[in-house]
This record gives sequence, structure tokens and C-alpha cells, in this order.
Amino acid sequence: MGQVNWFRHYHSSKNDDALKRFEEQAYRTFGVLEGQLQSHDGSYVLPGKTMSVVDCHCYPWVYQHGYAQLSVEKYPGITKWLEAVGSLKEVKAAYEKIPKGQEM
Repeated sequence: MGQVNWFRHYHSSKNDDALKRFEEQAYRTFGVLEGQLQSHDGSYVLPGKTMSVVDCHCYPWVYQHGYAQLSVEKYPGITKWLEAVGSLKEVKAAYEKIPKGQEM
């Protein structure tokens, strides 16, 4: 996702080949994540009743799919997971500390 955003928004010259490559890799990764979520109840990446470090690591990257102009429409497990993790009070509190679109 970082490379998609880099080549879409920040790279000094247009590089459609690189952007296409990293978009494909992001969608491949979405497929892997979707498969993992579908392998159990899908609330979190790993089976269980609570968020794990895996969710903490993956969520910020997948969360920015809209900024990267990538769709998760074909991934219902990811959509459900983004909503579940994003609704947790701890996650909301973390995102309230840094306003969207601002750097520290």
C-alpha cells in the first residue's frame, strides 16, 4: 500500500508500470487477507475474540485503501474487519490523536 501511494501521489515522475505492479500486489495481499478472515469468524485476522498485534499491524495499511484509490468492494471479509477494528474505542482514540491528512 505504501508503494501504491508513493507512485500514485508522491513520486516526482509518472511511472504507470510501477503503479500497476504495486496495485496488483496490494490486491494480491487483499486476497490473502480475505482468505484468512474467511477461514474463521472474520472479526480479527487471527482466530479469537480480541484484536492481536497482526490486526494492529495490518489495519493502518488496509485502512488507507481509499487514499490509494483501491477498492475493497470484492472483499466482504475485509470490509467487515475494517468496520470491526475501526469501531474499537482504542483504535478510534489512536486515530483522533492525529487528524487525517496531517503529518507530525
